[in-house]
Amino acid sequence: PDPQGDYLKTLLDLLSEVADESNEHLSASVQPDSDVFVFFDFLSVSQPPFEIGQAPRTAEQQELFAEALRCMHDVYFYADCVIHVDFAKLPTSSDAPSTGAMHRHSNVPLQQLELVQRGTSIQVVGPWQMQSDSELGEGQERARMPMPFDILTEVDGEKVGTLSEMKEQLAHKTTVSVVFERCPYGLVNYIPCDERGWVFMERFVTMVKAAMLPSELFSLVVKTNNPSLDASLTSGADRLRRAATSDKTLMRYRCVPSKLDAILAEFKAQLNEKSFAAASTDALSGAAYCHGSSHRSKSTTPEQKEKLVVGQLMANFTSRLSKHWKEEAMRQRIHRSHLTRNMIIKTVSSLNHSLG
Repeated sequence: PDPQGDYLKTLLDLLSEVADESNEHLSASVQPDSDVFVFFDFLSVSQPPFEIGQAPRTAEQQELFAEALRCMHDVYFYADCVIHVDFAKLPTSSDAPSTGAMHRHSNVPLQQLELVQRGTSIQVVGPWQMQSDSELGEGQERARMPMPFDILTEVDGEKVGTLSEMKEQLAHKTTVSVVFERCPYGLVNYIPCDERGWVFMERFVTMVKAAMLPSELFSLVVKTNNPSLDASLTSGADRLRRAATSDKTLMRYRCVPSKLDAILAEFKAQLNEKSFAAASTDALSGAAYCHGSSHRSKSTTPEQKEKLVVGQLMANFTSRLSKHWKEEAMRQRIHRSHLTRNMIIKTVSSLNHSLG
């Protein structure tokens, strides 16, 4: 959630920086006429409902999402510039007004309440339709009823477990007493960015992309608001670049030096040390997005399923790099040279136009 617009402001600042660098030799009146497309991981692919009244994904959208997930790493790998927004301070309830408030409601018709498992939490996804104010318990207010995105913490005085267990235990009841946490912006992931599995893979992809280009181009292809993260990405890219060029003789006969194989394996192993929150509903069926996995049936928890998805993407990507590093590096360099050439052509054309 970004109710205060902090992430948005930072993102816009970084996008402006990219645009300024692309046109640093041109005045505002003669900037090249071009389109810039921004892929923002959450907004650029269809999501489960995250606003009240939003319709669920259609079957077609679900399949498109699954396809996007399978090639997500390539979206970043082949982008002209990758932006990483990272805040050291974790979100708090003060960042999202009304988040975290605990409420109790003693007259909830459970069968009419739409619920879904979100990781280890049970979340409300749809309110029941009350016939009249008389259905409210004494002292209850509509504002204190469970609403979409709220999290159930207790039902009839018992801590909630899984959704299936709760429904089985309360199958013969028509109304229950619930305690819930107000979460108008949905579940917040409190795991630090450095410890998140998804983020680790995305940063690894960025390191690889930068490693395939000269070090002086790093600031053109990678943007971040966090100096510490910038240093970490630079260091990782340098390690990969040195390994890829450490034995030129060996590279004549193999796609990649053994030293680079070892570093790729090291990054792959580090993924197992990261955390997976499974805050997204997509983690619940995430294994379906990894075709050919023999471990699908072994993943029982949402966290395990999310780990499987990211692990499979990481394994596929590192395997491809091990076999085709030279080809991928050449593709990155050719694309960057095309961008530079196009900018020079547009610059000369614009200057000729302004002088003529």
